[in-house]
Amino acid sequence: MWSNIFPDRYRREDSLLADRLAALLMTEVENDRYEKAVYESKKAVLHAQTMGHQSRKRLADEQLMVLKEQYQAIESLYHKNITSRDSLLEIKKQYLEAHHAVDGVVANLEERRRSLAQLEQEQRSERAEKINSVAQNIAEREHEHHLLASQLKQVNAQIAQYTLRSPVEGIVNSLVFRDAGDAVEPPQELPKIIPVDSELVAEVMIKNQDVGFLRVGQR
Repeated sequence: MWSNIFPDRYRREDSLLADRLAALLMTEVENDRYEKAVYESKKAVLHAQTMGHQSRKRLADEQLMVLKEQYQAIESLYHKNITSRDSLLEIKKQYLEAHHAVDGVVANLEERRRSLAQLEQEQRSERAEKINSVAQNIAEREHEHHLLASQLKQVNAQIAQYTLRSPVEGIVNSLVFRDAGDAVEPPQELPKIIPVDSELVAEVMIKNQDVGFLRVGQR
C-alpha cells in the first residue's frame, strides 16, 4: 500500500513501523487538503460578497449622481422662486440618504476586502508555521540520526575488537580453548588453520632397514 512512500529496504527492516509512519504521513496530507478546502470555501464566500457590494456600490453611485443633478436643478429653481422650499428639502433629503447609502456600501465593501486580506494572511501564516514545524522536526530527526549513526559506528568498532577473522580459507586443525573474558595478545596463537589449496607436508620417521625400500610417489 505504501510502496511509493518508503523504499523496499525500509519495509523489509520494519514493515509495521513503515506502515504506521506512512499512515501518519497520509493523515497529515489529508488534513492539509481539508484545510485548503475550508480556506478556498471561505475565500469564495468573501469574494462573492465583495462582488455583490461592488455591484450595489455602482448602483448607489449612479442613483447618487441622478439625485445630485435633481437637487442642483431644484435648488436653482428655488433660488429663482419657481419651486417651493419643501420640494428643495425633499430632494435634499433623498440626496443625503443616497449619499449615506453609498457610504454604507463602501464601508461594507472595505470590510469584506479586509476580511479577505486577513484570511489570506492567516492562510500564509499557518502554511509557514506548518512548514517551519516540519523543517524543525526533520532537523531533529537528522540530528538523532547522526547520533545513532555515531553510536552504531562505535558499537561496530567494539564488535570488531571481539571478532577473529582468518587470513586464509581453510580447515581448523587445532584450537586453544580459553575461558570467556580472557584477554588475548596479538602474538598469541589460538587456532591452527590448514589452507584449503595448500600442499600438505608430512614429517615421518623411517627405520634404517626400511630406507632402501622407499621410492618417489610411493603411497
